[in-house]
Amino acid sequence: MDKETLKAKINQLIDETAAKIDELKAKKEKAEANMKAKYEETIRELEERTNKMQNKIKEIQETSEEKWEHVKESFSAAWEDFKSGFEKIKSAF
Repeated sequence: MDKETLKAKINQLIDETAAKIDELKAKKEKAEANMKAKYEETIRELEERTNKMQNKIKEIQETSEEKWEHVKESFSAAWEDFKSGFEKIKSAF
């Protein structure tokens, strides 16, 4: 996978995550007190994962072609963690 394709995939998932965060914030406002903490925790987790992925995009942009293979390999774990966490949260709500 080349840099531009990877950045596009990451940006798409970040956009989906931002939409989910907005949805959860709206649900939190209507939720009963005992559920608000759960929503807040989930929102915080999604925001942290999003920040990590945004930092990875910066790293990808700044990576030279010579170092691209190494960055791509180290990025795989972060990508899978973000994707699986997002899917888990998406299915829970």
